Amino acid sequence: MVTRTLSLAGMALALVVTSSAAPIMRAAQPDLSPDGSLVAFTWQNDVWTVPAAGGRATRLTVNQANDGNPKFLPGGKRMAFTSNRFGSIDVFTMNVDGTDIRRVTHQSSAEYLTDVSPDGSTLYGYTTAFGRINPFRVPVAGGDLVALNNHPFELSYFPSVHANGRTVVLNIGGSSGNWRNPNENGTDTAEIWTADNSAPLRNYKQLTKNDHNDIFPCWTPDGKIAFISNRTGSPQLWVMNADGNQARQVTRHLGGGTMRWMKVAKNGEAIYEYDSDLYRTNIATGATTKIAIDTPEDTVFNDQTDVRLSAGATSYIGSPDAKRAVLALRGDIFVIPERGGTTRRLTTHVARDYAPVWLNDSSILFVTGRNNKRDLFTVTPAGQERLFLSATLDLTNPLVSPDRKFVGVHHGTGEILIVSAEGGAPIRTIKGTFPGTYQRGPGFSWSADSKWIAYTSDTARGANVMITEIATGKTIQVARAAYGAAGAGFLGNGKGVFYTSDEFGESDIMLVDLVEPTLTFSEDDLDKIGEEPTKPAQTGIVVQERGLEQRVRRLTRGGATGIMSSPDGRAIWANVEGQFSTVPVSGGAIAPVPNVTGPVSGLELGNGKLYLTLAGGRPAILNLQNGQVAPVSFNAEYQVDRKSEEMALFNEIWWAMNRLYYDAAMHGKDWKAIQAEYAARVPHAFDRADFYALMNEMIEEVDSSHLTISAPPSPIELPRETTAWFGVDFDPAALATGTYTVSKVYVGTPADLEQSRLLVGDTILRVNGVAPSAGAPLAALLRNQAGKKVEIQVRRNGATINLLIKPTSDSAANSARYEQFILDRRAEADRLSKGAVAYFHVQGMNQPSTDRFMREIRAIGEGKKASVVDVRWNGGGNTANQMLAAIRLMPWLMRKFRWNPDFPMSEEQFRGNALEMPAALMTNQYSASNAEIFSEGFRQMKIGPVVGEATGGNVLTVAGNYGLWDGGGVQIPFIGVYAMNGESLEGNGRRVDVDVRYDPNLWLEGRDKQLEVAVRELLRKIDK
Repeated sequence: MVTRTLSLAGMALALVVTSSAAPIMRAAQPDLSPDGSLVAFTWQNDVWTVPAAGGRATRLTVNQANDGNPKFLPGGKRMAFTSNRFGSIDVFTMNVDGTDIRRVTHQSSAEYLTDVSPDGSTLYGYTTAFGRINPFRVPVAGGDLVALNNHPFELSYFPSVHANGRTVVLNIGGSSGNWRNPNENGTDTAEIWTADNSAPLRNYKQLTKNDHNDIFPCWTPDGKIAFISNRTGSPQLWVMNADGNQARQVTRHLGGGTMRWMKVAKNGEAIYEYDSDLYRTNIATGATTKIAIDTPEDTVFNDQTDVRLSAGATSYIGSPDAKRAVLALRGDIFVIPERGGTTRRLTTHVARDYAPVWLNDSSILFVTGRNNKRDLFTVTPAGQERLFLSATLDLTNPLVSPDRKFVGVHHGTGEILIVSAEGGAPIRTIKGTFPGTYQRGPGFSWSADSKWIAYTSDTARGANVMITEIATGKTIQVARAAYGAAGAGFLGNGKGVFYTSDEFGESDIMLVDLVEPTLTFSEDDLDKIGEEPTKPAQTGIVVQERGLEQRVRRLTRGGATGIMSSPDGRAIWANVEGQFSTVPVSGGAIAPVPNVTGPVSGLELGNGKLYLTLAGGRPAILNLQNGQVAPVSFNAEYQVDRKSEEMALFNEIWWAMNRLYYDAAMHGKDWKAIQAEYAARVPHAFDRADFYALMNEMIEEVDSSHLTISAPPSPIELPRETTAWFGVDFDPAALATGTYTVSKVYVGTPADLEQSRLLVGDTILRVNGVAPSAGAPLAALLRNQAGKKVEIQVRRNGATINLLIKPTSDSAANSARYEQFILDRRAEADRLSKGAVAYFHVQGMNQPSTDRFMREIRAIGEGKKASVVDVRWNGGGNTANQMLAAIRLMPWLMRKFRWNPDFPMSEEQFRGNALEMPAALMTNQYSASNAEIFSEGFRQMKIGPVVGEATGGNVLTVAGNYGLWDGGGVQIPFIGVYAMNGESLEGNGRRVDVDVRYDPNLWLEGRDKQLEVAVRELLRKIDK
């Protein structure tokens, strides 16, 4: 019996051994033995085998790491598999009984297995070692990865070797690994190619060319190609001739779920995952059988798990009598002494209970997620619950008025209800648009006298800052703000309303003075000496509506969030540039709050104190008299039923999608039917990570971009090896023979420095006195050597020399490859245009990339007649509007200088940076999201030709991460994006004017056909 002790999101977990009462689900990554008798698969993060007919499975690995992706070697006596037991995903081999485990690869990149050579000497797969995703091969006996394609950004993966050993079938394009969406169509999908099995691969031939996903290709015993495709709707198993002709559908699975990780054995049977089960299908006949797997260990973790928490609170609020405090912690409500100590768990329902506020000393109001909606409950410090308010729509973010007579609460996203603290029907309903109610917290706040509320309501062009009098319903608009304005509140003295708004490019605190400033005369100061100062009478909220728009002041210069007024109204507490600070209302210097590092959350005033939560969820109290911050310690210990909690998390995810997803019709999918389908699978998730993998499969059924689920951080701490990098590529053909001959040196890397320079053609013989070998490949010799002195022996022009080099980390390779790519493209554009065309690549639609582009306009654009703007492999962001403003060919004013009259400058160039020359845009299937918006704007503004490949149609706007109480989260898009003709950009890639597809054969020759065509199109323009 094997025992593991793990912790997951605060849980203490232990392995138990039971016998499964029913066949397991969630087995993954299957492979069939050469004789077809045995299936290897992954389950509970270990490798198992089971008879192909089904039955009792045998566990082969028990390491605490994630072991998986098994592949039988010819003969069936050994298998290869992958594991992250040294930090990154490496390849290992072992006997089929789990003995004699040997490590094959040592890179700190990730390697994924897909096939074994027919003679059993070589393993094939894909890796992140040479860029984004590239195919590789490596000797079974061990060695360094041989790159089969060296493009740093194009995706090539799933190589499978023909029985003759001479031909490889593989995927290019789309997304490696799993299906993003079962019914996804468009340009950003996988295509099937074949190539000669050389190093690198050569003589590529494209077999499929459509907008469907054709993925997981592999050879059948009779030389055909089996693959999974969604060309008839949901993914099914297909087979076609080796030339791509006569494709036929083999399987007819119903239900529209996910199919993946398919392989074909020598007996002509395919094995694969389909909707949480494993299946075998006879390629010739289509006969399909589900494999029923029984295991001796059905449960890895105890169902009852201990939770021990001393941090992670999302709010901390003192009771009115300052004796107790309430904590929101990991989806439950707790009460503790105000200064900390023993906790009492007040809510025990598995659904999320949160946002607690004190109604009075003996009653706490909170939001609960029971019954797939949001209601308000109360609970006493003794744990007695009762329903406070339920409504047609969700009730969220309750706030109790300072006099504790009223409760304000959001009703859906379009109303604020004001109810009596005793409960009952609303006494006031305030209409508005509050899209952030599910994620950003309350969109309103109370005045100190409990007679008014302030709030922000979104509009078509921004947001309105409003105040409403509770007794009369009188509503006054005090400001118009930018879209996303939030945090509206009254100054403690009632003289102003503040809020945060992105008026000037960053989130700032804005303040509206509700009355004109008092007129004073310094000339009268002498006459007032000796007079007692008079205190103004408290008259409540007074608004001088005339001139409100002119009384808006900016108090910060960016980076302000989480705001609250001091009781006297002289200052505002806020996180400014990530530091909890005091912002004077008078406009003075902003000062960090002493003894607080970083930002805080959950600000709540009461009892002459400010209750808050420090970074990491640690409660604290700020004493308003002395300004001291006192941390509050607590310990919460209780039990959670793991399976019940996962069902509650499932319901929370389903609810969040149902409320927040931008398309209420869920892309035409029956969301309730999907809920029922996956609810049946949740109990079969073998751990929390597998549960989140299942949740990803659920949301994939919506066929949406920008929709992802992230699991909590892994509780297992593994050793982390890192491979150092010289800054060179090795000739793959030479490396396949064990010779390390340099084929490329990257600019700015250690190998490019004068004192340790390596040259193309150099052969590395030894590293620190050791010659690389199968048992000690170069990657192993460079283990954890980044930044250290390394001696290398090199053969150069027939002589042997010794060099000292300080290699960089392997993680620096991608940056170096990117910079080299830019230099190479720029040199090629110069060569093709004879210096007339400038080349710019925009890595992302983010501020650093945009700023770089603006700088390069000056540095690279000077003296050019036209420019290529390349957004291939640009994953998006939010700066397309800035980029388009700089590119538009619309000078409207010119300036001339006495000292340089022959070179006038446009107004935009004079004031900033503007390209203002003919331009061509390059895109491809990996140009996503905001890069696609950029492409649409480029075309609509008629700036120039768009060259390359149509984009993938992955364009939505996300609202950040919807956090779950166990540390997971859901990224949910909440805004659709549409062209001016009404066409949704989601699912409809932006078309090109000149269609030029990536050609791996030309790339091997050093040619970038898309760049060649873009330059050609520009030369036609400037030569006219």
